[in-house]
Amino acid sequence: MQHHEADSREWSPCDSRSELFPSRSRIEEANALFVALGLPKTMLIKNAEDEEELQHQLDHLFARRPSRPSSHPIEVQAVSTAKMQSFEAKELTDFKHVIYNILVDGYNNGWDPNTSLITELELTVQDQSRKGFQFNHRLDPDKRMPELYAEHVKMARLDLEDSKSIFIQDIYKYYLRACVELLGKYFQKIDKYRYLYNGDVPLFIAGGSLGEAEERMALLTSRTHKRKEDKPMPESKKSRKTCSQSKDKP
Repeated sequence: MQHHEADSREWSPCDSRSELFPSRSRIEEANALFVALGLPKTMLIKNAEDEEELQHQLDHLFARRPSRPSSHPIEVQAVSTAKMQSFEAKELTDFKHVIYNILVDGYNNGWDPNTSLITELELTVQDQSRKGFQFNHRLDPDKRMPELYAEHVKMARLDLEDSKSIFIQDIYKYYLRACVELLGKYFQKIDKYRYLYNGDVPLFIAGGSLGEAEERMALLTSRTHKRKEDKPMPESKKSRKTCSQSKDKP
């Protein structure tokens, strides 16, 4: 009684057509199949050493997945986003630089909601798209905003004080109002957490440079100062100014 050992060969497309050519070898079977399909003779397999090439050709012809895993796996490279630069501590000459740096940190961290205190904002106002920024509700802005104001405007570390003290709690409330008022001088306030840029001068542009940011910040004048420039001078003041100038003339 003969025992038939199990064939340890991996499955290939040739095996699925073995019943068509029961007495032929795999190479002859493939060549006969190529001729039947009308393929050129240059594709015929010459010897057994070309059997691996046979496997790939049949896989391509019949759109079958290769039975052998590739020895050269495809490497998927993640697309890296260039990191933006932020202003150094000595360059934080006003609160706009502070807000810009926090936006840069958020951009570099992929706007992670667990770490980004300030994120970009876009709203539709009077059928127009407006951009700005907003404080992240998840990170307790009522606490962080006064601390930012204290550190960069008053040069004090409010976060190191005893938060249970009633006096410190009052300072938090006072500095929160002061921070909101300061931001409202340069940006259009929607509420105490959301602010829109004025005109076509955004504070932050994703992927922008520090030089470009400095140029934009120079154009971000106080809204109060701008209103004074745009407001026409009353006639009474004009006449007094004209009289004073005439008196100064020799």
